[in-house]
Amino acid sequence: MAESGSGTEKRKEMRHLVKALEVFQKASGERLGRLVDLSLGGMLITHKTTMELNAEFPIIIPLNHSKNGLDDFEADVQFRWFSQYNQTGLFGFGLEFLDNTDEQRRLLQGIIDEFSHVEH
Repeated sequence: MAESGSGTEKRKEMRHLVKALEVFQKASGERLGRLVDLSLGGMLITHKTTMELNAEFPIIIPLNHSKNGLDDFEADVQFRWFSQYNQTGLFGFGLEFLDNTDEQRRLLQGIIDEFSHVEH
């Protein structure tokens, strides 16, 4: 099992709570988890198992139920930290986006605008 991150706050972007979106590993199609919050710099997802700390891989967030016709979001991410939630047994994963293009950042902002509920 990977070890939890250092706990040092490194986020540079505002996080937005997001509901009803799932994240998949692009190459295998494996469901990685449910999106909890999203920023222009990364995301928090929840899942039942953990993965290798600092692993890098491509992800996809299907947006087929977008009311605004957004394209599916694809990006390369790095697994930066995790925490286990004692009440549910789920893990929270911090994934950082790697080298997002301007187009990816525009799409992320569209996802935030359409699917976010609360800023924090």
